[in-house]
Amino acid sequence: MRNNLAPFRAATLLLLVIGNIILPHILADDAEEILSAKPLQQPEQWQNDLVNWLISKPNGYFSDKVLWTKTEMGYNMHAAEDIPKDTTLMIIPQAALITSDGTDEECITISKMMKEYEKGEASEFYPYIRYLFGGHEGGTSTGLLPTTWSEPAKDLLKQMVGTDLYPKQFEKSQKRILVDCQEFIDRKELESMSKETAQKWQDAFIFWVSRSWSDKMVPILDMINHRNGKWLNVESTTAHSGQDIRVYALRDIKKGEQLWNTYNECLDEDCNYGRIKYSYITQHILMDYGFVEAYPRRFIFHVDAKGTDRNNKQFLIVEIDEDPEDPTKRTFEWHFRKPTDAQLHWIYNQLSRLKDMEFTMEEGLKALPDGHEKDTILAFYLAYREAFQLAMVHKDDDVSDNTFYPELPDEHEEEHDHEHEEEHDEEDDEEEDGDEL
Repeated sequence: MRNNLAPFRAATLLLLVIGNIILPHILADDAEEILSAKPLQQPEQWQNDLVNWLISKPNGYFSDKVLWTKTEMGYNMHAAEDIPKDTTLMIIPQAALITSDGTDEECITISKMMKEYEKGEASEFYPYIRYLFGGHEGGTSTGLLPTTWSEPAKDLLKQMVGTDLYPKQFEKSQKRILVDCQEFIDRKELESMSKETAQKWQDAFIFWVSRSWSDKMVPILDMINHRNGKWLNVESTTAHSGQDIRVYALRDIKKGEQLWNTYNECLDEDCNYGRIKYSYITQHILMDYGFVEAYPRRFIFHVDAKGTDRNNKQFLIVEIDEDPEDPTKRTFEWHFRKPTDAQLHWIYNQLSRLKDMEFTMEEGLKALPDGHEKDTILAFYLAYREAFQLAMVHKDDDVSDNTFYPELPDEHEEEHDHEHEEEHDEEDDEEEDGDEL
């Protein structure tokens, strides 16, 4: 039996209404009070430049309660003081977005990024474009995604996932970007393009993959990192309504807490109203963003009830989190279905395979230079081992009571079913092409 989602759907509709219709009037009434609060001085000039650029736009806003703070993971946004639930943290106006002009054509968004890059300081998006392409601390590294890794790192990841784990085909099409988007590039420019400029086009493609809301680049909001569970404390209104985007506190946020957004549990069409929570998970986040997400993590085990026929699509979905009573321990949940004996046999074999390749992993990691590739491959290896180990420990557990059964507004049901079918078709294609890296 499905959960009663009437409160959830009502809350979602209310958030959309507040964010897209009522909000402009609230801002009009309280504009003097809101806009009179100057943003805090940020630690680095590039951060101040971004904030000043944002608030220079009509309706642009950046809260005086938000401060970039440097941690061992680099700069992240934190609460400079206690922030009550529903407090507006940012307003990203439509004028600050880089979009496809309503076409949903990513090549338009990518070509716009390139045009703004070529303008240099004359670009109206200069602080953001400099952040993307700059390569300085706080900028966007182009080597985060597995598709951009060195060949030895890709080979080691390929050995780790073997024939049954994911991601199998983690190469993106950045090397084809000039072919795929050639109709948006001047022919003479294309014929005389330097290697450096061609690389920038590939970089822009990677920025689009890892930072966009479909066809839209949303500056500064895209700098809030991802984490779900009890850590998630930021939400935003949809980027697809044509209205300014309101970023707000999802719950009370304590002073010093890092701000955390979600890449797969948002409340609008970007996350299919919650439905991609169980289909766009840890493996996909590694592929599209280049990191192994912190707890909670979800894994899909691509094996059906018989242990062999993947086309049946009766896969297993598991979730691992920190124990709320003891963060050194882990909780484990089965979502939607429990494993069959055949599936448990498959899990046992995968766990044994990963244990047996400890030496291979150790030697492969030694050969890689210290840094992101080495750290990420090790983290992914350990995360997969932990998931299989816990699955065996909890093999007799019932399906979780926390499994979320979202309901879409009627007009989105057919669209989601079609996308879900395409997703599994792509997975089947990846299995056939798994050796192509």
